[in-house]
Amino acid sequence: MQFLKTSIEVIGALVMLLVFIVPASAQVGARGGVEGSVQDASGARVASVRVSLVNAQQLILGNTESDATGRFSFADVPPGTYEVRAARVGFRDRRVPVLVTAGGEADVSVVLEVNALAEEVTITAETGRVEGT
Repeated sequence: MQFLKTSIEVIGALVMLLVFIVPASAQVGARGGVEGSVQDASGARVASVRVSLVNAQQLILGNTESDATGRFSFADVPPGTYEVRAARVGFRDRRVPVLVTAGGEADVSVVLEVNALAEEVTITAETGRVEGT
């Protein structure tokens, strides 16, 4: 009878230990994600945009490209503060801050502005010779 009582106490203690340890360890490794869309100033979705996820130390954690509907995503991102950088020819580069939480999905909307054409005109001329009379 004493053996049964001791066994139940040991099993109960192990169950309690597992109840508290497993959720704590699950939170330690929990990661989040970033998903979003890229559009222009008129609201039209922009495809083939180079999108980067950069941490506070300016390290690039990932690169991707927006799909045909302007969507992009980054999975398995550690919790923290990041910057989403978007770039495409014909548009100004854009940076958007984002906060990733453990187990959460941060939603980012990136609006790109059309880049004004930069034109440079160079005029060259030669000086003429003036002859005296």
